[in-house]
Amino acid sequence: MGALLGAALTDRLAHRVGLGRTLVIAAVVGDLAPLLLPAVHRGTWAAPLFAAAFFVQGFGITACNVHTMTIRQTVTPQRLLGRTNAAYLFVALGVKPVGSLLGGWLGTRPGLLGAASGRDRGAAEHQSLPGPVPAAQGPHPGQPQSRASPGDRAAAPAGAP
Repeated sequence: MGALLGAALTDRLAHRVGLGRTLVIAAVVGDLAPLLLPAVHRGTWAAPLFAAAFFVQGFGITACNVHTMTIRQTVTPQRLLGRTNAAYLFVALGVKPVGSLLGGWLGTRPGLLGAASGRDRGAAEHQSLPGPVPAAQGPHPGQPQSRASPGDRAAAPAGAP
């Protein structure tokens, strides 16, 4: 819904505050909105914070994309439009597999590097929203934590026999 609203309102916003300001504001707001996600914990506010972060991100990114595409097509000679758009898409979308591989590798690293890459946030996201399988949601407040079976050495604390 944020992307749809961003596409619908970005023209009015650009006329009111100017194209340059709209681009900067939309890019900053859209790119910073996901920084709300690490603040999400299980509970009443989890789903609304997720929704707000992705709504704002969708609004900002779409508003920025509408204007950057318009500017690119306006300043590019017609005979070069196809090449320009293809080059842009190659660069913009071509780095995604590299970023995915790097993110996967960083997620396997222990310590601060792994945590900064979002490895731990993924576990929090998994446990913060209700799902169809209650056991997959993790323990709820007031419920006892499950205990490892005596033969489960992987769950035993370090140094335990």
